Amino acid sequence: MPRSKHPRSCAGVRFRRRQLPAKDVTHRNGLQVTALPLTAIEAATVCGFDVLDTAIARRTSLRAIEAAHRRNLGRKGSRRGTLMLEAMASGARSGAERRFVAMLRRAGIRGWKANFRVSGAVIDVAFPALMIAIEIDGFAFHSDAQTFVRDRRRQNMLVAAGWTVLRFTWRDLVDDEAAVLDRVGAAIRSAQPR
Repeated sequence: MPRSKHPRSCAGVRFRRRQLPAKDVTHRNGLQVTALPLTAIEAATVCGFDVLDTAIARRTSLRAIEAAHRRNLGRKGSRRGTLMLEAMASGARSGAERRFVAMLRRAGIRGWKANFRVSGAVIDVAFPALMIAIEIDGFAFHSDAQTFVRDRRRQNMLVAAGWTVLRFTWRDLVDDEAAVLDRVGAAIRSAQPR
């Protein structure tokens, strides 16, 4: 709320006063509130990446969130927000994808690109030179029947075009990182020219 306002205290409500750029303010049901990109980054600094993942999956873009963050540097949680946005800079769109990218980096596996576009589809992590597509099925991006059907159609298109497609879930990444990396390594070895 603006610094000039001094409302009465209200149980369960914490007031923060600061002037916001006009781009970061909107109205909902007659109430002035922060716009979604700023709300997403501020909530994420308290609640974690899932807030950003859901906001990006359904209502806004990473670019809009980054712009709102830059306009409001110095606010409470700003440093944590910067670190969170840096973690998303790999292009990975979800917590599961970020975890997978971190696994690849730790293992020294190179030659991949996050969110690689091919034939109108976006592959979560691709090894373009080897035509290996890796799909990470995190809940925020795969939580409805439409998405499930679209993912299967995209996979069929990729296979028909000669791509090898591997699918991993969050559970795979958490419960058996070594097996996931072994499977990726095996796919890379089998795709290498002999």
